[in-house]
Amino acid sequence: MSEDNYQELAVRLATDLEFAARVRADPASLKHPGFGLTDDEAQALAALAQQGTEAPVAVAAGAQSLEQRRSKSGFFVGAGAAAAAAAGGGLYLATRRGVSEGGFLLLVGSKPTGFVRSVEGGGVGADVVVEKLGADGIKRKHLGGIKYDDITLGIGLDMGQEVYDWISASWKRLPALKSGSIVALDIDQKAVSTLEFQNALVGGLTFPDLDAGSKDVGHLTLNIVPEMTRVRSGGAGSGGAASKAMTWRASGFKLEIDKLDTTHVSRVESFTVSQPVPQAAVGEQRTSRQPGPLVIPNLTVTVSQANASTWMSWYEDFVIQGNNSRERERNGTLRLIGVAQDELGSVELRGLGIRSLGLSARSAGESIPRLVAELYCTDVVLHIGTPIAAAESPSPSASQAASPSPSPSPSPSPSPSPSASPSPSPSASPSPSPSITRTLPPRGGLTPAPTVPPGRLP
Repeated sequence: MSEDNYQELAVRLATDLEFAARVRADPASLKHPGFGLTDDEAQALAALAQQGTEAPVAVAAGAQSLEQRRSKSGFFVGAGAAAAAAAGGGLYLATRRGVSEGGFLLLVGSKPTGFVRSVEGGGVGADVVVEKLGADGIKRKHLGGIKYDDITLGIGLDMGQEVYDWISASWKRLPALKSGSIVALDIDQKAVSTLEFQNALVGGLTFPDLDAGSKDVGHLTLNIVPEMTRVRSGGAGSGGAASKAMTWRASGFKLEIDKLDTTHVSRVESFTVSQPVPQAAVGEQRTSRQPGPLVIPNLTVTVSQANASTWMSWYEDFVIQGNNSRERERNGTLRLIGVAQDELGSVELRGLGIRSLGLSARSAGESIPRLVAELYCTDVVLHIGTPIAAAESPSPSASQAASPSPSPSPSPSPSPSPSASPSPSPSASPSPSPSITRTLPPRGGLTPAPTVPPGRLP
């Protein structure tokens, strides 16, 4: 999605004089997390802004690329165009990421859980049924049952904990039905349209290519399967929520596997943990159809050949010698590391077995020989943030709540103090549980957002 954002903003710089002037006055504003740009892309666009508005090549390339993707924007295309016209701006093209400088706010239930990087799907369609050949030699057609498309979301590691708990429960074979909405926001962070979904199940989670040499901003791709969707105009705006954006790049990872030297692993290819959900007929509740078993893919790992002796020994023993019983499988962890070298999340890998090991394809200018290993994995556990249920601290017990002061005249049979009574007092308030809500990017919650001051980017 970084390429989409870059091209879209390049078009705006070349066609929107006011926007270009604002960027020239404050180039650092392009590094706002809402734009989803890498540092190099932000610097390149800042240089483009300094050159003025004559950039026909960038306009042509950006417009062509964006036009090819407009059909994937679903209900946001028309809404984005209307919002752009109302805003009186230059060229606001709606892409999968929404109106320029806007975004998509995900709500689970009625609670905002963060801004997603991209949105696709959620449409409604019907099958075309072809009838038998008629006496006139024509096969008549009619519409069959209605189907609701899956919704695909690009998410970071800074979403609300409810999102990760929802995914984690699915991986634990405890799928949960969730309803919610996705609000499309315009340049002023005001709601343009809302896609509501009901009784959705997690269909899959995709991890991007993890490469030590990558400069791309990393994000996960979440697929949810709703029972029903509905689009309406407007919705709740975004303003007032706390803000903290987490930056994670595709180069930020660390793979650990029992008894293996993984310090020179340079790449883990993209993989998807999925759970197929059967289509529900019209009027049929998804609760009556359980999702299929969790599908865990093989992992493809690239490691330096000079430091792969432990990998080759395991391959020789596990594959060639045939010592591949369940007791010989290994466990591991894939850690996701932030730009500050802090761990943002991890995937626990259980029951790993190596199935192949071979030389990686090398380009003419590549001097380091590498090996590519393919591993099967039996089970996975997701760890991102602190699960809400586990983080909730119990209220103090009655004995802890009761702290009677020592009486100067002790009584042989002291009566229990009211605060020590097992029956809760009407005036007693339970001890609050610690807040687990993750902070969101600087666009806020659900109260109307103030108008952006002239000359300032959001």
